[in-house]
Amino acid sequence: MEKLRILMLEDSEEDAMLVLATLNQSDLDFEHEHVYDQSAFVDKLEGKTPDIILSDYGLKGYNGLAALRDKKEHGINCPFIMVTGSLPDEIVVECLKAGAHVYIIKDRLIRLPDAIKVVLNRQKADNDRKDALSELLKSQKRLEAAEKMTSIGNWE
Repeated sequence: MEKLRILMLEDSEEDAMLVLATLNQSDLDFEHEHVYDQSAFVDKLEGKTPDIILSDYGLKGYNGLAALRDKKEHGINCPFIMVTGSLPDEIVVECLKAGAHVYIIKDRLIRLPDAIKVVLNRQKADNDRKDALSELLKSQKRLEAAEKMTSIGNWE
């Protein structure tokens, strides 16, 4: 299995090291790229798509909400976890409404590995459900085409 690709947006080297230390103590098999600002973050969004994004909220000249918007503008479909200090409830709600999957307070980093597993499992289940629905719709169209070609079908 491939390693989990983590993109971390964090302007504090010390906080980034704490996040990595927490992840290294878990059973996650991962590789990461660490960026410090909007320019580097956007550059990484234009490259290989990460499996998950971990982002601080308060960055110099940038914030987690703007990072969520940039992620959406680049069509990146991966989970986004806000890993930050405590925020006012209004900002947390705004971030969750904008697409953040989870909010983890840096004082409780021990929760991060499990949060990552949960959001990745949820995303996989969502993707599997979408794939199954797509296959069902294709099958239905093939059946309708076959019925039309043979002039048979279902009548009520």
